[in-house]
Amino acid sequence: MKKSRKYLALLAASAVILLTACGSENQDTRNTDVVIDEKVDFLEFPEGFLWGSATAAYQVEGAWNEGGRGYTNWDLYTQQMRLAQGETGNVAIDQYHRYKEDVKLMADAGLKAYRFSIAWSRIYPTGFPFKVDARFQPVLDDNGNTIPVEPNPEGVQYYNDLVDELLSYGIEPVITLFHWDMPIALTGAGSFKNRMVVDMYVAYAEAVFRAYGDRVSRWLTFNEPFAFAIAIEGMLSLMQDIMASGGDVGFDALIATMNTTQSEVYWGLQMTTLHNMFLAHARSLEVQRDLETQGLIIPGDVGIAFDLRPAKSGSNTPEDLAATKLFNSLFNDWFVFPFTRGEYPAEPMKRLKDLGYGFINLSDEQVAEDLAYIKEQGLDYAALNFYSRATVTSHETSGNFAIATGVGLGPVFGEAYAQQVEEEPGSENGAYDPQGLYDGLMYLHKETGGLPILITENGGGYRVEDKLTDDDQVHDPLRTRFLNGHIKAAWQAIQDGVDVQGYTAWSLFDNFEWFFGFQGRFGMIYVDYENDLKRIPKDSYYWYTETIKNNGVAND
Repeated sequence: MKKSRKYLALLAASAVILLTACGSENQDTRNTDVVIDEKVDFLEFPEGFLWGSATAAYQVEGAWNEGGRGYTNWDLYTQQMRLAQGETGNVAIDQYHRYKEDVKLMADAGLKAYRFSIAWSRIYPTGFPFKVDARFQPVLDDNGNTIPVEPNPEGVQYYNDLVDELLSYGIEPVITLFHWDMPIALTGAGSFKNRMVVDMYVAYAEAVFRAYGDRVSRWLTFNEPFAFAIAIEGMLSLMQDIMASGGDVGFDALIATMNTTQSEVYWGLQMTTLHNMFLAHARSLEVQRDLETQGLIIPGDVGIAFDLRPAKSGSNTPEDLAATKLFNSLFNDWFVFPFTRGEYPAEPMKRLKDLGYGFINLSDEQVAEDLAYIKEQGLDYAALNFYSRATVTSHETSGNFAIATGVGLGPVFGEAYAQQVEEEPGSENGAYDPQGLYDGLMYLHKETGGLPILITENGGGYRVEDKLTDDDQVHDPLRTRFLNGHIKAAWQAIQDGVDVQGYTAWSLFDNFEWFFGFQGRFGMIYVDYENDLKRIPKDSYYWYTETIKNNGVAND
């Protein structure tokens, strides 16, 4: 990809699937396929289009206490807080030990790319890339410099082996530096609320760039800023209040609190976290460019996997249109504007400040200085995770706020309500709506000035159809329909001028789906958790194999 210095190009994934798509505020509220010219028989993608799949370290690796890996926030959440109904990623699908088998399955499908994440705790088991004292403050040498800590050689070697295995089959590694799993000491230090953690992250990112940048050219600094900062850490911040009052801290209680709490509370709790994540991205991108300029790594591109939630309006009434505009400003512009405009959207920011929320230990001058720097660094490309989207109204209706169907997080300032729409039985990612992916791509294309875009997650969770037959087959027509419809939407976006460079489906494998554990199945390969984690390709796997082979799909 051509590097851009001045321009920059957020939920979905997995456990709390909150992604919605962008769209016109006066669209029909029914779920929609993208309308494609019926004269076109076959939808062929550009030469070199990057067909792939995506995973995250905690969801697939297992080996939680092997290879020098340190303890993480998700070990705490699942092992001690039991937030996944008692299930854990301790073993997950054991990709740590079975990566060769899994890469072979990727190669057999014809994948051109594999997006995976590095576990920070495998590279630095304590999280600290330089020495710190008991208060987590850096220890300086006689010259006033930090004292580096050597990366864990076993962790570095594991990802070396994985990268080399992928490249041996001609599969491009796409590396995410942070996909929600944080070393526990840094969680205890306040996570990204603590500006010092930005320094830790940047040093960690530099170590990863140096270790794999001789072979890897496509990077993502963060996965889904909204889901991590607002949904997960915001929810867990509220959990502390529940615990302090002696209340139930189980999963159902958390969801109930989330569904009845206005969204500005989450933003108020997590504004500093988000801001520091954006700053960490910008500083890491500058480090990557410096290493590239020095010839220490190959030319590469750095992006963020946004979980944008632009919604469509429930009607054309002025009230619903205003509610949708407010929803979109907070859930979408908030994440993109810092990179494209060097600012946060004015209306949500004013409302948050009027309610008494602000950045922790950051003056207005510091925030403005940071935003100017974040915009200057920008992004080399934009990345989009998409599953479903919300329909927004100005009043509460039955079925609002359902996390499990992709809507979630309560009313926005008491004025905008995201409606639950149920369609396919057992759907775990919200209503089928490929038009939303198209609209999301168009939004990013317009806002970023035409930067390249990589679709980094898109997939269907349909546990109702993920059943083994007597002869070890899995027939999953709903998932195949989901993938087919969204791939068509991506094709149409390309025809309309969007530089979509690839599609990495979520996911090739069933895996540990965060708060929902192993109950959620999004894979094109069935993992038999009762039979030694046996991998069994589903019908969708063979369909995707043909799609890649043909570099497109039929317009039927």
